[in-house]
Amino acid sequence: MTTTIPSAEPKEIEHFNKLADTWWDPKGPFWPLHKLNIMRVDWIVQQLRASSLASDSDKPLLGMSMLDVGCGGGILSEFLARFGAEVTGIDIVEKNIAVARSHALQQRLAKHRLQCSIQNSRTHQVSRCPHRANDCALLGQFALTH
Repeated sequence: MTTTIPSAEPKEIEHFNKLADTWWDPKGPFWPLHKLNIMRVDWIVQQLRASSLASDSDKPLLGMSMLDVGCGGGILSEFLARFGAEVTGIDIVEKNIAVARSHALQQRLAKHRLQCSIQNSRTHQVSRCPHRANDCALLGQFALTH
């Protein structure tokens, strides 16, 4: 008999489902992410430059594919897309993905640079990820903390 262990607690999923509509409110519960985001992106770019994977241009991540695991409402994903990366954000909370997609469309990032998909918490399968694993930078900024 095979037992599947979910990767997320149902209470966590419920918690983030309730907060989903507040991701892009800079004064809402995710305000620290808004404040820290530029520092996170700068750090990621610096690390990639140190490895000669990012350029010194104003779009240092141009041509780079990134997978943002646990993307939530897409705050980090959108910033990376603005820096030129082709980003796929995945999350196990469907409502978070809806928020991320909607905001990315408003920002005109969804069509070319940002895609969002749902991760199945039981099978760990991603419904859609256009990147080949060896061409992709993997980010899990907060996926392991919840």
